[in-house]
Amino acid sequence: MESLVLTLASIGSDSRQLLSVFVFTSLLALSLFHPDYYSY
Repeated sequence: MESLVLTLASIGSDSRQLLSVFVFTSLLALSLFHPDYYSY
């Protein structure tokens, strides 16, 4: 988690890139916490 915070801080100057990384991380977290999403 600390490395994630450092990564977000390093790219924090570009808000659009920060937003896209945040969305990607959110989707990744959703896929990890909801494994039944992939069980068709």
